[in-house]
Amino acid sequence: MNLMDGESILLESISGKLVLTSQRIRYEIDSFGQAELKSIMLEELSSCAIERTSAPILLVLGALSLVFGLIAGVIAAVAIENVLPSVIGIGVGIAFAGLFSVLFLITRKQVLTVESSATTITVDVSEMTVERAKHFVDGD
Repeated sequence: MNLMDGESILLESISGKLVLTSQRIRYEIDSFGQAELKSIMLEELSSCAIERTSAPILLVLGALSLVFGLIAGVIAAVAIENVLPSVIGIGVGIAFAGLFSVLFLITRKQVLTVESSATTITVDVSEMTVERAKHFVDGD
């Protein structure tokens, strides 16, 4: 990135794709199949927002899977008096609980949106801490 006269870098994302300088916000991505470069001068900013999303229902489903797996395992052990169905029930419950937990972690997102009248920059800033992302919004 070439800096303009009197411009200095104030904040930068960990990946280096998003940069806040004393004069502008610049977003650049150049990867396989995708290239994008956007720059908004600070005096032209109209809004800046951080949005965090997650699906806590996935954690609830994981906990229910674990509970139902344990219940199915106990019922199988008592009713059938065979260890194999009991182990299978518990194993399936644990597997689904793990799957729902992984899905929860994968679907969590933190997005920074910076808008001007001409363009919008939307960046997944999940790698940033909330405090660091707030610096882009607060400007301090």
